Amino acid sequence: HPEHDGVQLAIAEVALLVGDPARAKSVLEGFAEGNAAYERALLLRSQADLDLGDLDAALATLERGEALYPGQIQFRVKRIETLVSEQDFQSALELAQRTGGRDALAGPARAWFARTEARLLNSLGRSEEALALLETITAANPADAEAWGGRVSILIEAGRADEARDALKQVLSERPQAGALYALLASTELARGDVAAAESAMRERVGRTADATAVLELADYLHGVGRSQEGAELLAEAADEVGGAQSLEIRYLRVAMLLSAGDAAAAQRE
Repeated sequence: HPEHDGVQLAIAEVALLVGDPARAKSVLEGFAEGNAAYERALLLRSQADLDLGDLDAALATLERGEALYPGQIQFRVKRIETLVSEQDFQSALELAQRTGGRDALAGPARAWFARTEARLLNSLGRSEEALALLETITAANPADAEAWGGRVSILIEAGRADEARDALKQVLSERPQAGALYALLASTELARGDVAAAESAMRERVGRTADATAVLELADYLHGVGRSQEGAELLAEAADEVGGAQSLEIRYLRVAMLLSAGDAAAAQRE
């Protein structure tokens, strides 16, 4: 019965959350192929096996799920993530590259497989291949911040921060509203040792986006270089624009910065 199945799945999920994978596995063994909830049960069963330290059983469960539900990529995704967690990068790469993998997909799923393939190539020391793949991804989707992050990281590690900076500046000249890329540009400028250019990139991000995270990161940077008063002033504006828990977090940080700047009176007013 669907309602009973839902209750059993919930019990298994709670058991996993509280660290009782044996209980979860026992509950999930009651699901059989053909059951409408079997797909979800298999995913949970694989996690129970992992938590019990049975890698082979987890991978076998995921492989069975992929065979039974070929249109559901979460089984392959979890197989790859499991292999990565075990640092079996070669097997994970082969799975990511398998025919019928990312090339048969579209949209976010295809992008995920491509980025994962690049990450695995880099983990295996094949950084030039990873970089070439990431360049292909960012050429197709210049706003893919995650792919840009991988590309920039590889270039910086290779001592090619200038190349990373130039590539980011080029795409930002064409897509100035791609706020996340300004954060990468700031990191690249810091890697180059150009703190003024890094701060400029952070301020550009704040000016072009309504992202409170951008404000927090700039304020934290200012605090870190001994300009806590400036950071506190920046946070005062942000706190008025957001609400709820985030506003409280911003005000707490502002108090800390005011105290660091020696302005106890302003901190007390806040």
